[in-house]
Amino acid sequence: KYLATDMPGNVAGGDADAKLFYVFKNEPLNYTINGTVATTAKVGDTVTLPELTSEDENVTYSIIVYDPIYSFTLVYNHAKKENYPEKKYTFTMKGEYKVRYYVHDDFYNTEIKDFIVNVG
Repeated sequence: KYLATDMPGNVAGGDADAKLFYVFKNEPLNYTINGTVATTAKVGDTVTLPELTSEDENVTYSIIVYDPIYSFTLVYNHAKKENYPEKKYTFTMKGEYKVRYYVHDDFYNTEIKDFIVNVG
């Protein structure tokens, strides 16, 4: 017999000798990115990245910017939002940047939304 437990703690089946495994919900996340990310910029430009909102209180997000040599900067972390109040980033070199919104909830549903910015 098996014992199934989902992330909210609902248990199904089995007895005390049962094995434990987790069942993850696989549902789309409900969120909105409030604005756009420019597709072009110049070296030295500073941008304020759009806020993400959700009516689901379990949805959190981070904003990560990857530069042309694929170093990354954590611009915002919802879990530590007091450390990242402005969501600003300054482009420091020419090339293609990737602005990534990493969105997830308490049930391990995850979505990634990437924006490409060409800096000349």
